[in-house]
Amino acid sequence: MIEMSLTDIQNVSLEIMKDVHNFCIKNNIKYTLFGGTLIGAIRHKGFIPWDDDVDIAMPRDDYEKFIHSYKSENGYELFCRENGQNVYLAFSRVCEMKKTFVDSSKVRWVDKPTGVWIDVFPIDGAESTYNAAVKQHNIIYKTWKNGIHWRKSQDSVNLRVNTLKHNVGILLYRLMLLFVKKEDYFNKHIMLCKQIPFSNSVMFSNLSFMGYGIKEYGKSECFSNYILTPFEECQFYIIGGYDKALRDKYGDYMQLPPEKNRNCKHDFNKYFWK
Repeated sequence: MIEMSLTDIQNVSLEIMKDVHNFCIKNNIKYTLFGGTLIGAIRHKGFIPWDDDVDIAMPRDDYEKFIHSYKSENGYELFCRENGQNVYLAFSRVCEMKKTFVDSSKVRWVDKPTGVWIDVFPIDGAESTYNAAVKQHNIIYKTWKNGIHWRKSQDSVNLRVNTLKHNVGILLYRLMLLFVKKEDYFNKHIMLCKQIPFSNSVMFSNLSFMGYGIKEYGKSECFSNYILTPFEECQFYIIGGYDKALRDKYGDYMQLPPEKNRNCKHDFNKYFWK
C-alpha cells in the first residue's frame, strides 16, 4: 500500500462530505460544519491547510434521522453504535471503504478495517445553568474517559514494533480497567448524552466527544438558522451562530496558531491507498 498525502486525505474527505451534504438536502436533515472544519470554512474558505479530517454536527433529532436512513450515492458506509455495530464511540463516522485504508489500531474505534472518514457529532441539550452543566459534563467525562482507556488497552503489545513507552502504556491501561466497574461504557455514554432533549433546551453541548469539555457549551439559538458558505470548490452549511460558538470553544479563532502548532491532530493514524 502507498501512504496518502495530506492533500489526498483532504480530497477523499471532501468527496465524502459532498455525498453527505446531498443526502441531507434531499432528506431535509440539518447539519453544520463543525470544529476545525468550521474554522476552515470561515478563515480559509476550505480546509485549514494542515487539517486532516472533516467534522460536522447535527441536532440530536436530525442526527437520529441521519444514522437510521443514510444511504450513500457513492458506496460510503456509515458506522455508529446505535445501528448495532461494534463501534466504540458515542458519535458516528462515514467511511470510504473501497480505495483507502486507515491504520487506527493504536486507538481502536471499530471492529473492522475502514478507510478515510468524516466525523458526525450529535448536538444535545445541556443544563440551563453553568454550574449544573459543569456537573453534567463531569459525570459524562468519566464514562468517556473509561471508554478511551478501554480502546487504548486493545492495542497489541509488540516488542518489535512499539516503543517501550507505548507497550508499558497499553499494560497500564489494562491494569487500570481491572479496578473500574465492568460496564458498557459506550452505550452508557450515549444514554447520558440524550438525557436532555435538544429540542426542549435553551442550552446545547457536544457531549459525545468530551475533549473540549465545557468549552462546547452554549445557547441553542446558535443552531436556529443555517447558512450556505464556500468550502473549497463547494458550498456547505454552517450555523448562523458560528462566531459565538467558535469563540467560546477556541477564543480568537481568526488568529493563526504558532507555526509549531500547525500540524495534523490525528498523527496516531496512518492513511494508505489500497
